[in-house]
Amino acid sequence: MKSLIATPYYSSFDFDASTLASNEIFHCPLLKQDTGEFEFSVDIFRHGYGQAIIDYRQPRAIMINNPQNPRGDIYDDEKIRPILEFAVDKQLHIIV
Repeated sequence: MKSLIATPYYSSFDFDASTLASNEIFHCPLLKQDTGEFEFSVDIFRHGYGQAIIDYRQPRAIMINNPQNPRGDIYDDEKIRPILEFAVDKQLHIIV
């Protein structure tokens, strides 16, 4: 399986997802290069999905770390709902 995940993330996900579950991870950076600020939004997953498709790799899931580790951010319904709608539209599983 191939999954999208917002970065930075809990480093053990690499072992857990890649090794134990044979899952390839596509990084979706939270850090906006133009502002230097962190932003959790559906746009980072849209971009990551598009990049994966360009590379001929079909993501099947979005992994969400809530509360976010290592930053400690807690994502509310306002942040999560658009991501869930995107996942439904693209037929992606959600792993929280």
